[in-house]
Amino acid sequence: MQRIVVGVDGSVESLAALAWALREAHLRDARLDVVHTWSYPVGTYIDGLTPVPSFGRPQFIEIATQVLDDACTGLDTSGIEVHRIVEEGPAANRLLETARDAAMLVVGSRGRGGFAGLLLGSVSQQCAHHASGPVVIVRDPHIPPEGVGRIVVGVDGSEGASAALRWALDESARRDGSEVVAVMAWGFLDQHHAGGEEIESHDGPEQARAALRSFVEHAVGVDRAGRVDLDPVNDSPVPGLLSAAGGAALLVVGARGLGGFQSLLLGSVSQQCAHHTPCPIAIVRTGPEDEREAERTRSAPCVS
Repeated sequence: MQRIVVGVDGSVESLAALAWALREAHLRDARLDVVHTWSYPVGTYIDGLTPVPSFGRPQFIEIATQVLDDACTGLDTSGIEVHRIVEEGPAANRLLETARDAAMLVVGSRGRGGFAGLLLGSVSQQCAHHASGPVVIVRDPHIPPEGVGRIVVGVDGSEGASAALRWALDESARRDGSEVVAVMAWGFLDQHHAGGEEIESHDGPEQARAALRSFVEHAVGVDRAGRVDLDPVNDSPVPGLLSAAGGAALLVVGARGLGGFQSLLLGSVSQQCAHHTPCPIAIVRTGPEDEREAERTRSAPCVS
């Protein structure tokens, strides 16, 4: 059984994340782990130098349990195995550890510890940077579109974009065929290669669409490529993606694209989109299975 982990701290954003994760658990017939973390206040002790305090532990655990109970009250969990988990320690660390082998980790954009002016809190940022699997960040308020909705995927010719596109197509299938739109900001790609075709600064929409189609076919195979709508936009990546994501059910990006340095776990485009997206965003990281899938689709015969 697949497992989805969601962090809850009682904030409005975390409750929105819980609602999103529950819908996803129903779609996947997955187990849902609802996690709340607590820790002693900063300055209570120094890790490795002073003993870990034990005062008030039963009370802290009782309060944490109540937060989970309140969050889950009234939710439709019929048919879903739900585990309520209380963890002691830094929130991001405990969530990342709990979600190590999960299908995805879902968090709110900003928790109770976030400043009102910040669009993305430290916990969601750390999870996006360091999670071993897909991370979904949910901002409140987000009103899901009627019907199955539209899934927007950022494409830049990278392996990260290929993994994001494959993940989005799988997600679309679970949602009874949500429209998948591949968005490529071709004003940015005059300095890169997409699908083996160089886009020059003087090229126009037709050349950009051809390069995007070629990349999608290489990423997911010709048969699955027919399920993807193409949207080459003459813009920079972040504003182009955010504009396309208006009214969408989900924005999907790779953790690191062509512009990212090899040592970075999260690229600038995915990070900026996470800060400003108008809808939930899924950040998909490449792994061994993605590399094998990429090789399989590249070696598949191309039928024109």
